[in-house]
Amino acid sequence: MHARHPSRVRDAIQSRLATEGSVSAGEIAADVGVSRQAAHHHLAKLYSTGDVERVGAGRSTRYVRTSTFERQWPLSGLLEEGVWRETREAVPCLRELTPDA
Repeated sequence: MHARHPSRVRDAIQSRLATEGSVSAGEIAADVGVSRQAAHHHLAKLYSTGDVERVGAGRSTRYVRTSTFERQWPLSGLLEEGVWRETREAVPCLRELTPDA
């Protein structure tokens, strides 16, 4: 299923990371209704690009974000497209998203 619904899996991973700070393949599998192996495939991809770090080993492995991004923009002349472009460039896990996401 991970090949047919990768955005659902990625969204679930990002949501868990944002709300809980870490995630496991088993949690994602349960959230999205895919196999633990399919969830692991997506987490391994994020690990290989440096977007997450592994903590622990085996089925108890948890994944945490590797980067944080803070930036302030002046309100004068602020354009949403510019903010989104800069943010996508600075945060690796957002690069897969389309500009209109």
